Amino acid sequence: MAAGDSERALDLFAKAAEAEPNNALYSLSIGRLLAKEGMLNQSTLAFLRAQELSPKEPGILLELAEVLKRLDKTQEAAAVLDAAARLSPSAQSAPQAATSVAVSASPADPSPLVLHGSCFDKLALHGDATGCSLVGTSSNRQHFLKLELRHHPAKRQTLEGERDVMLALNRKHCVTCPTVIGFGSLPRADLERCLDESGKKVLASFPAESYAYLIEEFLPSTAGATLGDLLLAVLEQKSLGVFHADLRPENCRMDNATGVCYLIDYDQAELLDEQTQRLDNLSFLDWCDALVRAKYARWNFQHFLHYFPTVDRQTAVAKLFRNGAFNLASTRLFTNQITTAASAGIYHTIREKSVFIDGERSLDSRRAYLDSIFFAKGERVLDVGCSSGIVSTYLARRDCKVTGIDIDPEIIRGCRVLSHILGDDISFLHHDLDKGPVPGEFDTVLLFSVIHHTKRLSDNARSLAQQTRRIIIECRLKEGGLKPTEDGRWVATSAWNYATVEAMVEGLEALFPGFRLRKNWGQGDRERYILELVKAA
Repeated sequence: MAAGDSERALDLFAKAAEAEPNNALYSLSIGRLLAKEGMLNQSTLAFLRAQELSPKEPGILLELAEVLKRLDKTQEAAAVLDAAARLSPSAQSAPQAATSVAVSASPADPSPLVLHGSCFDKLALHGDATGCSLVGTSSNRQHFLKLELRHHPAKRQTLEGERDVMLALNRKHCVTCPTVIGFGSLPRADLERCLDESGKKVLASFPAESYAYLIEEFLPSTAGATLGDLLLAVLEQKSLGVFHADLRPENCRMDNATGVCYLIDYDQAELLDEQTQRLDNLSFLDWCDALVRAKYARWNFQHFLHYFPTVDRQTAVAKLFRNGAFNLASTRLFTNQITTAASAGIYHTIREKSVFIDGERSLDSRRAYLDSIFFAKGERVLDVGCSSGIVSTYLARRDCKVTGIDIDPEIIRGCRVLSHILGDDISFLHHDLDKGPVPGEFDTVLLFSVIHHTKRLSDNARSLAQQTRRIIIECRLKEGGLKPTEDGRWVATSAWNYATVEAMVEGLEALFPGFRLRKNWGQGDRERYILELVKAA
């Protein structure tokens, strides 16, 4: 969090504490922010005020102990931990007022906590009076562990339920949900061997023979997610039957390298019925508001963006929609693409009821030709250089079995999200023809303004000719290809220059061994011809 953001947040919480002086959550939030900024002495005062307002909440003491440890006040921290352990487990608290204190594996312990091949050498306790979990990151920072000591009754899902929600999204290849690595039950004795003395004292408050755990893909906490990035994740998961229902900054993980905003922590997730899934975008967001108001009525939540106090729910959201369609250009996933050298950075124009984006080319100029070309039901089609997938989507809706490939991994992720939102069954793969052929055989291969953008023109053409019986190619008499490099440059690839259409057809028949022209469907936009080539009998 930037300094200015922290100052604004502190100011907001201070005003809230002034307006509601008996609400411990605001003092707790101030204490956390001050601790994060390294203002530890001031932080202890805020935690003490929160504890004064909520004396039966051991979680506040646990977090205070963490700050005291950072101040090297070990005796005071131990006393606070003892006080936390003596508190009654029946007290009530806000559903997500989580606190934490480090509980580390002993360096001399011969049995570190190793689960599913990952070692978790440091754990943190997150919890309150009625529920607690141990969490930790593997030493190689690949996996995240969540171990439930006691289920919080205010959470919608148990840890097993949370796992089931995530697995359901994983099975549907949801882009914006982390991958589940493992799930199981850890015996108490095995856990005790991995904790130091303070950790064992904490564990004494949670008597059980074993504890459920969940291991998932670790996603580092990074800044940069916009409201558009967040809403894209919400809309993708809505289409797959899930509403996260606990949207807050710490539950959003922005991968700045890929442009994907992941949602984590599904313990409040709601499963959606078919009627809710079919709601249009704006009606669904209103439904989310109503659900959150009812779910968190005790805390006076007004809408699903409650934890984003700087976002005006109505105004900010409305700006991202046009006639109810979500603007994909408001997301990093669709604006970070490298699939085109166009100045706008967005190649395909998309016009759907639920989403849109303004690009350089639409399907309109080619739709008449495509409508005239026969495609059998179930025909296996490979769309090379699919970009954002408008041709792949068109053919899927003509009952083809479509595979779209592109050299840009970001746009492929975008295609997968888009196919989920639109409900289209399409396989999108990140693949570069210059690095080898696409596995499989196909009835038709589409090469729409793409084959000259590869360096191994002849090798790629011969390989594709062996994998299919029909090639539909869009190209001009004169072509000069470009291809992006890993350092962001564009380099020349392949080129041709034909004087006539007849000469170009002859050249393409030579490029694709064994293929002959079936039909020239004519010239579309940008002087490009659409030619249908078939393998000679």
